[in-house]
Amino acid sequence: MIKKKYLSALSLIILSSFLLVGCTASTKSLKILKEEEIKNEVEYESRNFNLTDYQLKIYEEYADTENEQLLEDLSPMDIFKLFYHAFKINDYENLYGLYIKGEKYGTPSRKDFLESIEKKDIMKLSLLRCLEYNIKNLAQIKYDKNTSYIQVNFKEDNKLTKRENWNFKLIKNSYGIWKLEWLPLN
Repeated sequence: MIKKKYLSALSLIILSSFLLVGCTASTKSLKILKEEEIKNEVEYESRNFNLTDYQLKIYEEYADTENEQLLEDLSPMDIFKLFYHAFKINDYENLYGLYIKGEKYGTPSRKDFLESIEKKDIMKLSLLRCLEYNIKNLAQIKYDKNTSYIQVNFKEDNKLTKRENWNFKLIKNSYGIWKLEWLPLN
């Protein structure tokens, strides 16, 4: 009984933590493409959430310089792993930097984002460990040449969510760099 209450509370906290970083469920439909433009192909799957030495080096350089060119050759999966790493270590400046900017995307200003997220105090590290335990794998799914999704697939017996997966949308910005959409969880 206590374990069930703990899991329910933990699930609520985890979902709340993703809401803090701009994740929400969405009923928005995908844009309509001509049949030949739709890819929806799994390009890459991974169970590894950790950054490689190369990715960590890029992350650290990006954190020091905010040089967007460092991100130019990275795949959507690479960008998502940088995003996840920033979330995991509470690096909200870089977390914000990995979102696509522009009025049409609804991304708040850096100041508003940082004020909002820093007011929240939750047990992220234990939640992330629990979340990682319940994830079966990550899949990079190409939708079209400028849109990709990172699909977080949960284990069938997970107790965190009733959904089988969460989808984080990434969009290429005008410089050809993959960025997360502000409300990335669809």
